[in-house]
Amino acid sequence: KLQEEPRPIPPIAFVKMHKSGSTTINNIFQRMGERRGLSFFFPRDLVHLGYPGAFPGDENVLASGEPAHQFHMIIHHAMFNEPLYRAYLKPAPMFTTILREPVSLQISAFNYF
Repeated sequence: KLQEEPRPIPPIAFVKMHKSGSTTINNIFQRMGERRGLSFFFPRDLVHLGYPGAFPGDENVLASGEPAHQFHMIIHHAMFNEPLYRAYLKPAPMFTTILREPVSLQISAFNYF
């Protein structure tokens, strides 16, 4: 059986939330994007796009350039800035995140940090 070509997907902006399973979803998006040959806005430190400072961080602008709709995915830790996300992503992106029940999130964060 021939392997089918993967279906096209829209550009993705994944707004990561701490302690909510976001790293798992990040890995799924990364594998999905790599299989399709999509481009990612990778942070220079491989983790943070300016976080906890402003998105995308000076070091990432120097490495990747000014926004020019050049990426298919932004999936790493960053302070959400919709206009800049849209400026770096290809047109018509899909924005997504994960929400967690607030009490369990606080307990998890307290125990982790």
